[in-house]
Amino acid sequence: MHRAGLYTACVTPFNSDNTVDIPAFQKLMQRQIDAGVQGVVLMGTTGEAPTVTPKERDTLIKEAKMISNGRTLILAGCGSSCTSTTIEQAIAAEKSGAEGIQMAPPAYNKPSQEGIFRHFEAIHNAVSIPLYIYNIPARTGVNIEPKTIERLLCLERCVGVKEASGNLTQFMEIVANLKKPITLLSGDDLLALPYIVLGAHGVMSVIGNLLPKTMNTLITNALNGNLKEALKIHYDLRKLMQACFLEANPIPIKYMLSRYGLCSNTYRLPMTPLSEKNEKTIDSLLASTPFGEL
Repeated sequence: MHRAGLYTACVTPFNSDNTVDIPAFQKLMQRQIDAGVQGVVLMGTTGEAPTVTPKERDTLIKEAKMISNGRTLILAGCGSSCTSTTIEQAIAAEKSGAEGIQMAPPAYNKPSQEGIFRHFEAIHNAVSIPLYIYNIPARTGVNIEPKTIERLLCLERCVGVKEASGNLTQFMEIVANLKKPITLLSGDDLLALPYIVLGAHGVMSVIGNLLPKTMNTLITNALNGNLKEALKIHYDLRKLMQACFLEANPIPIKYMLSRYGLCSNTYRLPMTPLSEKNEKTIDSLLASTPFGEL
């Protein structure tokens, strides 16, 4: 299951009436497949997961599986502040055809490290597909400490970690204590290159929604040790990567996609459209983007 490379955290496109835009989703998925990404995650942070219904989750996973046809790994984001609800999501995702689950700790509850471990363990034991640990304390309010990650990786089907704490010291501790082959991903585009140098196997990308081929080239070069080429692309993309977080993800990346007709500039509350000031900032950056895939 170890697959190094680019993984994209996919947006969920909506129509103006707030229904899921299936044709836009199909188009976005096909762009990812054509770019040769290693995997995608549906219904993650970038996919506005808390607003997607169980029926919609089922539909999106099935659509992605059909389009992929085995060419990329289909992961489903699962998670809530309730362990039993998360188990229900995970079981449903497996039944729909997801090939793995990406899961963050419960938000709002602020569980202890023991609580985090038991939460993941319960989901792990409820399904038969791989589990990817997602550490994003800025969203959940709790950090999965390296010792807890080490303990979780002792579970048979815990095969990956998406590390989005932004803490390089913590990341290096995770790398130094790995006891089995896993897929270790940066959870931040800006840190993908330094993380790969320090031992990561790729990135779970936001900007990859817009520029999957370019981002895939960056990651491939970095993994192959072609740092000069990787650094050039990194610095070419740097301001766009930063712009993805001018406001809460996925607002900026959806706006970028809408500028190229790839999805509508539509969000489900509590997400709202990008401010006019930030629209102008992003428009200026896009106008000077040197990549031909758009």
